[in-house]
Amino acid sequence: MTLYDRLKPEYKEKLNDNLSALPMTAKEVMNELKTKDYVIHLTYGTLVDIYRVLDKDVLQMMPYELFNDAI
Repeated sequence: MTLYDRLKPEYKEKLNDNLSALPMTAKEVMNELKTKDYVIHLTYGTLVDIYRVLDKDVLQMMPYELFNDAI
């Protein structure tokens, strides 16, 4: 199951909503999430883009909290 599949519904909705506001970044984030299965496989740059698209503070939330099966 990919990270996109496991992305919590509220974040998936926010990502889709931002396709028009931040089209290049949102598409790149979506592609990364659809091709990766584990958070550890994401680059730091991708994580920063994810937080930017989701309007989250990178220092306030662990990346694992974005997904349904967070450990």
